[in-house]
Amino acid sequence: MLTVPGVPHCLFLRDGAFDTEAGSSASQLSQLFEAYEASGRKALVVYFHGGLVDTDSAIAAATALVPAFEASNAFPIFVIWETGWAEIIDQNLPSIFREKIFQRLVARVTQFVKGKLDKAAATGQSKGAGDLPLDMLWDIETELQKLEDGVAPFGDIDLTRLQITDELTDEEESQVRDVIQKDMQLENHVEEIANGRRQDTATTARSATGLEAVTTLMDDDVAEEIAPSQADGSKGLFSMAMLAKHVVVITASSIKRLATRRDHGIYLTIVEETLRELYVRAAGKFLWDHMKTSVDDAFGTGASSAGRRLIEQLKTTWMNSDRTVTFVGHSAGSIYVCRLLQEIDRAHLPAGARANVVLLAPACTFDLLEHTVTGSGDRISGLRIFGMSDGLERRDAIAGFAYPASLLYFVSGVLEEGTDVPLAGMERYYRPPYEGDDFASIESARRFPLLNKAHAAIWSPRSDGMGMNCDMKSHGGWMSAAQTVESVQHIIREGYGDD
Repeated sequence: MLTVPGVPHCLFLRDGAFDTEAGSSASQLSQLFEAYEASGRKALVVYFHGGLVDTDSAIAAATALVPAFEASNAFPIFVIWETGWAEIIDQNLPSIFREKIFQRLVARVTQFVKGKLDKAAATGQSKGAGDLPLDMLWDIETELQKLEDGVAPFGDIDLTRLQITDELTDEEESQVRDVIQKDMQLENHVEEIANGRRQDTATTARSATGLEAVTTLMDDDVAEEIAPSQADGSKGLFSMAMLAKHVVVITASSIKRLATRRDHGIYLTIVEETLRELYVRAAGKFLWDHMKTSVDDAFGTGASSAGRRLIEQLKTTWMNSDRTVTFVGHSAGSIYVCRLLQEIDRAHLPAGARANVVLLAPACTFDLLEHTVTGSGDRISGLRIFGMSDGLERRDAIAGFAYPASLLYFVSGVLEEGTDVPLAGMERYYRPPYEGDDFASIESARRFPLLNKAHAAIWSPRSDGMGMNCDMKSHGGWMSAAQTVESVQHIIREGYGDD
């Protein structure tokens, strides 16, 4: 087993450049390819891990996968690209969900959204005049408690009650503002946040208002709007009015998603829209964006741009016609694979510079996948996507009952620029209503011959034969899914078969 510079088969990157502190460099990359040539193996596997993986976990995964890839008579290279942000999932999200103001806001928005659905059911026209019929908030909170038992709240409501053009009316918006500004519990929560943001001590702040001082993970600009850091602790409508403004946005966007069938269910949609409006930085968007930027940086023009150097080494490998190259990307690693394919094409390498591609629960958007297969499809010899069925995806809770769905749902609903952004690793986007002119990138990607094949995408649980079996049960658990690992081994060793 190769140990250069002390870690098996690994190339370490940071912000797209060689991580010299970890011992990686252009020279070390060359040594990896020299070791590949010396191994006598004809197959090369370049593996890109996912975005929740820190360095230690990535090294452990590489160590575990080396025997699996070598058993397929392949030489593996693992690109460790320092993307670990698991603390966002493990720490920030639970902290956000524990905030009293977050819990109260989710309950209030749910109350408004259910009122919109009830209004549509009663009148047949949710845009009709009049206020929203609102359930008692206690009843809403009781229904939300079903989450603790693994039951989706309001799961029996027919979402087709809403017409595709339904939206929050001016009269309903005024009602939402009025309810929020008169909510004494919310007002207390805002005051507690204001106390926590005062320049004096928490003890002094509490003595001025009678309320404790609390911290919040709200975005700084939002917190400054609703609870200015220089506030004197007195009660006032200004901060509540600004909070009400944000609640109107959350309610309206949630209703729009439900009406246009771009929702993730009532509860998840409301949570996602609340996070996007009030907590998106703490929820991890800035790290997600930085992660994608680091992929771009890897293919810059500088001498330290590791992606460029990798392409140069691959070019030499492809000069031997008997060599097979497979790119394997898990989760956010699929973003790296897509960019690598695009840059190989831009480098004008010979036509024989083609790779097999295996994507495991890919977190790349359909826009990126479509751009890759339509512009650089000639560089792909074979393509297969492995992922979980939508039922499993919805049960792969990343933050317990507070967010009872998978990381890909979270990326799609919170971290990407839009809402319900189609991701290549989610089964839901391969079926209606995600078709037609409104989903041009999906339609275009489906026309790519390799994505037209019957087994282009395999959704767990599925057993269709060697190379076409998938038993993944969690987003990060593909390595412990024996049939999925065997399928990847089969593809590396023997290809995709006739399908």
